[in-house]
Amino acid sequence: MSDSFVHLHLHTEYSLLDGASRPDELAKKVAQLGMPACAITDHGNMFGAIDLYTEAKQSGVKLIFGCETYVASTDRHDRTNRRNFHLILLAKNDVGYKNLSFLNSKGYLEGFYYNPRIDKELLRKHSDGLIATSACLGGEIAQTLEKNGVAAAEEVAREYASMFAPGDFYLELMPTPMAEQETLNGELVRMSKKLGIPLVATNDCHYVNRADATAHDVPTPVITASLYARLRSRGNGDFADRVLAALRNQFGGHAVKSAPPGAASSTKPSVASKKGKAGKRRGGS
Repeated sequence: MSDSFVHLHLHTEYSLLDGASRPDELAKKVAQLGMPACAITDHGNMFGAIDLYTEAKQSGVKLIFGCETYVASTDRHDRTNRRNFHLILLAKNDVGYKNLSFLNSKGYLEGFYYNPRIDKELLRKHSDGLIATSACLGGEIAQTLEKNGVAAAEEVAREYASMFAPGDFYLELMPTPMAEQETLNGELVRMSKKLGIPLVATNDCHYVNRADATAHDVPTPVITASLYARLRSRGNGDFADRVLAALRNQFGGHAVKSAPPGAASSTKPSVASKKGKAGKRRGGS
């Protein structure tokens, strides 16, 4: 695993009620830590993209446009079932940026039901230029594994891999101190070897500095009390200072990328480039 590291799963204050990273502070922190690039993957929107792009450019940091999308469990037009799954999408070129913007717009115009949802039909038609990762415990692979077992989860992984260009769908590992996440990490490593789907390590950041943890957690109960309790149980990780050590300790023995090929350091902000490494979990330094 390279010493270079780029966050590919990261939330700003535009992840409403679930993010406390301010674009100006975030860009300065990324530059201070010597990271060449940074992705923005807010929940169901790209509202912060321009602000963070402006701040990142001033700090000499390349921005990767992305989003943690909500994929409807049925289809985006269904108003009887609010269940959805998380999926990280990253634009690796201009085509990908346009598709990402289109998917976000469709989520609000056609799929909004508690959340701006897209569906697999849209993903299949508009996946060009996009890199996808399986996201967190709220991702479909993780949820299927928990509720329906290994075989069903493998089928879901194959389905997602088929939606994107070869090598552009990744199983996402996180160094999160939760029993559920540790179990998921082990299954994803096994699944990667069996199915030939690459791994990527991220950190799911929700704030910049460890001192910001309380500010992040205070509004979280507005989502739901049960979700708040679950979030609190995850603990507070570091934004970046000890990311690499944590990733090496947990995943160093596996063929894990700290970023998909083409997921950082691009010449254009919308392009996920050919160098760079991954993102971490929520936390501060």
